[in-house]
Amino acid sequence: MALFIFFALVTLSHAMFLLKAKKSLWELHFALNSILWSALLTWLGFAQFQDTDLLFSEPVKWAGLLIAVAGVFLVFRVATVLNLEELMGRRFFYPSESKKIDGGIFKYLNNPMYDGFILILVGLGFYLGLSFDFYLAGASFILLNVFLASVENYKFSLNPF
Repeated sequence: MALFIFFALVTLSHAMFLLKAKKSLWELHFALNSILWSALLTWLGFAQFQDTDLLFSEPVKWAGLLIAVAGVFLVFRVATVLNLEELMGRRFFYPSESKKIDGGIFKYLNNPMYDGFILILVGLGFYLGLSFDFYLAGASFILLNVFLASVENYKFSLNPF
């Protein structure tokens, strides 16, 4: 439960900085939220070492591994298209220097990195047999794909790029 609360707080912190984006806040946002996201991802990694509480057949486990690998590929693909600063929302702080990316995977998915996180968590849930990962995938969908994406999406954003 503490991890879910921390996940919500990290997402809220990130969103609040994006909504109040000013050039003078960029370095604070980048430093603080880089630390928070790193701590969250580290905690998520350690959470994978819990005891298995779901039993799946071997084919389902291997399918889960393939889903997780597809998610990792998606996350890394987005990270190569964008740089770390753009991933952290730099376009909100310096909109005149940013451009909208709508080619490649972005043509099909609005938030491919967030979708990649969901695939990783669902895949790990099947592969490792952890119900925790399925709950995190649901939380990821709500916190990232619904809440944070509504802040980041230029059509709905108070600070479009």
